[in-house]
Amino acid sequence: MSTVSIGQPSLAGLQEQRWDSIVIGAGVAGSIVAKLLAERSRQVLLLDRDTFPRFKVCGGCWNQRGLAALADAGLGDVMDRVGAPTTDRIKLCSESRTVGRNLPPGRSVSRTRLDHQLLSSASAAGAVCAAPLVASHIEITPHGQQVRARYQGQSLQLLAKSVVIAAGLSSTNLLRGGPWQVKQSAGSRIGIGTVVPNHVWNQASPGIEPGEVLMAVADQGYVGMVHVEDNQIAIAAAVDRSLLRDHGGIESAVNAVLLQSGRPALPSAVVRTWRATLPLTRRVTPPAHHGIFLVGDAVGYIEPFTGEGMTWAATGAVALVDLVDEAVDGWREELAAAWSARLGRLVKHRQWVCRSVQWGLRHARVRRVSMAMIDRFPRLIDPLLAQINRANAKSVTSMLRNEV
Repeated sequence: MSTVSIGQPSLAGLQEQRWDSIVIGAGVAGSIVAKLLAERSRQVLLLDRDTFPRFKVCGGCWNQRGLAALADAGLGDVMDRVGAPTTDRIKLCSESRTVGRNLPPGRSVSRTRLDHQLLSSASAAGAVCAAPLVASHIEITPHGQQVRARYQGQSLQLLAKSVVIAAGLSSTNLLRGGPWQVKQSAGSRIGIGTVVPNHVWNQASPGIEPGEVLMAVADQGYVGMVHVEDNQIAIAAAVDRSLLRDHGGIESAVNAVLLQSGRPALPSAVVRTWRATLPLTRRVTPPAHHGIFLVGDAVGYIEPFTGEGMTWAATGAVALVDLVDEAVDGWREELAAAWSARLGRLVKHRQWVCRSVQWGLRHARVRRVSMAMIDRFPRLIDPLLAQINRANAKSVTSMLRNEV
């Protein structure tokens, strides 16, 4: 895969153009929004601070709701294109107990491979993709939204009729000076992750079974593992910051969670490069203001043990596009209210599942009793797994058509 770079138009051309929309962040949500807007013949500039392909901390699991949202975006074949294996089982390990259950079929893929493919799809649709280019500030002016950015030490001033902020947890830096309020949850965990070639892993360990999502849960965090493309193992965890401090580093903290859950420590022969995130759980309000829209992790995030993070991003992106399209023709306050209502219907009402699961995982007594019950009666967990994983009865687009 080739690296996406500034290319054409030139930096001067980027500044001379008054864009219909500037999308900041080329992850799942940003690339989908840029693709769909470009398909509506809008002039779209998609920015990202990283050079692609790039690694991103993520479990990589897509459930049926997320896959349905990709299909809504015209990306129903993307998992086949990136070689994403199927997942159809979950193994839950905690309190030295292990429970395995079947899952509705999903897919698993690294963000390195997936995000590069989504960015390429946005480019193929007509969006101008500029990376690495760092957006640093957004200002509302009489002529539109001005985005200040930097490219290799050079400052740029970009002008657009609308802006979509899809830069994930780091979007907070772009919201300074505006009406936005960021509420960071007390005790929010840190996300950490890596990807390991399976042949290296298997030199020291039997590995993880293909198609299996392994979740190891302990008092101070959890660790997930799954096969992704090219016979790799994705490892993603969410842990208390105190665990990192007490154990002196990421790998020791991950091993502490694994051992407490009854799993063996990671193979010592595997060489890994770990990455970490900002604290995960937060909420940002309002989700839209005067031509600026927040989507994906930028609008709020709940520690996603259930693997729904990317589903929220894809669903939100599909639901947002027509509102951004309208904002290009002229901002109306009703658009902000409409986006808030859609988030409530399509994303936020789903997050109660994550909040409930998160609460149970953090309380040792609740977790022990739950694992004992599930160990004895495994089918007790099936309704929760079905609620998380089954596809919507209607597509996002058909739901929006029925909006009142």
